[in-house]
Amino acid sequence: MKRLLSILSVAAGLLLGAALPQAAHAQAIQTKTVGGVTCSQYSAYNSYPKTFWDCINPANPTAGEYASTGWAYTLPTAFQTIVQADQLYLFSSSATYLKFFPNATVPDVGAMGATTTNVAAAFAKTSTGLDVSSYYGGTLVEQLGHFVDVSQGTPSTNLAVFTTALAYDIQYMNSLPANTVWPNDYQKYPGLTNFAILGKIYGNPNYDIWDFQFAFVNGGGIPDNLRGALTYMPNTKGVMSNVFANAKGTPRVPATANAGVLCVQNTGYSTWPTTFWDCVHPFNATASEQALTAGAYSLPAAFKTLLNTANIQLYIFELATEYNDFEGKNIPVTGVLGVSDSTLKVSAAFTATDVGGVLQDTTSYFQGTIAHELGHQLDIIWNRPSDNNAAWKAAIAKDVTAFNALPCATAIDSSGSSYCTKYAGNSNWTIFTTKLFASDAATQNEELWAYSFQFTSQNQTVSVLQSIERQLTNENAYMTTVFQNGHP
Repeated sequence: MKRLLSILSVAAGLLLGAALPQAAHAQAIQTKTVGGVTCSQYSAYNSYPKTFWDCINPANPTAGEYASTGWAYTLPTAFQTIVQADQLYLFSSSATYLKFFPNATVPDVGAMGATTTNVAAAFAKTSTGLDVSSYYGGTLVEQLGHFVDVSQGTPSTNLAVFTTALAYDIQYMNSLPANTVWPNDYQKYPGLTNFAILGKIYGNPNYDIWDFQFAFVNGGGIPDNLRGALTYMPNTKGVMSNVFANAKGTPRVPATANAGVLCVQNTGYSTWPTTFWDCVHPFNATASEQALTAGAYSLPAAFKTLLNTANIQLYIFELATEYNDFEGKNIPVTGVLGVSDSTLKVSAAFTATDVGGVLQDTTSYFQGTIAHELGHQLDIIWNRPSDNNAAWKAAIAKDVTAFNALPCATAIDSSGSSYCTKYAGNSNWTIFTTKLFASDAATQNEELWAYSFQFTSQNQTVSVLQSIERQLTNENAYMTTVFQNGHP
C-alpha cells in the first residue's frame, strides 16, 4: 500500500507539471563504485529533487526506486531550498551505505536511513532485518528533515518548545497501554515502556523524533506501526505542523515553553475569547479544556469588550505549581482552582488542586473558575469597586447579618456537607470565609465580589459554594445590576 502511495505521489507531481521519472530503459547520468558498491545517478524532477542515486539496482531501477523521490518533491519550497544541495541515495542496507561512505555513521540500530555530508540515504532493510523498502520516500524525507534541523541550529535538542513537547509526549505515550500504541509489536518487548519500544524498533533520540514527525507531517511514506505510534505523540507533531506552517524550519508563534511547561494557543470563539492557552494538553486539548472559554464567552458583551481591550489571556495549567514555574510566580498551591494577574494579563484555571496532599480533579468547574477569575480582572479594570463601592459594601454587611442568623445546617450544610460539626463554635460567616474559602481580611471583599460575579454568570462551581451563594441575596442583587448595566 505504501509503495502505491509513493507512486501515486509521483503521478500527482506529473499533474503539477513535473517531469515524471521513467522507470523503463532509463539512461544513467553517471555511475560510481566505492568499496565494492556501485551507484548510478538517474533523473527525477525538473525541480528538487532533480536526481537520485540507486545503489540497489544501479543498472535498472525498479518502479518503487524511481518513486522514492515523490515525497521529497512534495516538501514546501522553503524546505527544498534548504536541502537543494543534498543528494538522495538508496542502499540495500546500512552496511552497503557504510562501504560507499566509509567515514559516515549510522547511529540507530533500527535506522531506516542516514545522512552524511550533503547525502540523504534510505535503506531497503534495517540492521535488525526489518524490510522497509516500501518506505523509501518517507525515509528520504526523514533524512532531509535532519538537514532542516541542523540548518536551524538543531531545534530538536536546543529549542525548548520542541524538547518540552517531547517530554509531554513521552509522559503521554507511556501512560497508554502498550497494545494501544504498538498493537502488533508490544509482545516482542515485555517490560519496556512504549517510548523504549520506539527506540528498539526505529530509534528515539530527539533528532529521530524530529525526523519522524517531519516525514509524518509532510504527508506519509512511513511504516504503519510508526505512523500509529506518532499519533500518540501529539505535541511534537503539533510543533512540527507549526514548523511546516512557518515553512522556515523553526516553529512559528504561538507556542512557548518555560521551566518544563509547554503552552500552546488554541482557537476559541469568533469574538472574545478568540483563543485560550492550553498548558496541560497543548496540542490535544480535551473537551473540558476546550469548554473553558464558554465561561468567558457567556459574559455580557460589555464585559467582554473591556476584557478584550485589556488583552486578557485565558490559560489552563495542571496545578498552581505549573503556573508558578511557567510565570515565575509564587501563589499558594493548596486548594487553589485558578488565579488572575492583571500585570501579566492572565486568568488561569487549574485542572486539579491539592487538598491535604490529595489531588482533586477540578475540570468540571472550569467555566465557573474562569468566570470567577475574570470577575477579578473586571474589578481591577473598574478600579476595585469590591473595596471602594459603598453599595457593594452595604450588601455584604446585610448578608453577614442575615447569614449568621440562619441555623448552621441551613447556611452551610444544606448541600449535604458536614462542616458545621467540623467547625463547631464558629459563626456561619467565619466558616464560609475563613475555614472553607480562606481569604484574609485585606482581600475578603475582592473574593466575595468574584464569587458573586461567578454565581451571577450562572457558571458552575463546588456544591457548597453554590449553596451558600444562593443565600447571599444582597450581594447577588447588587451584582445582577452590574450585569444588567455593564458596569458597577
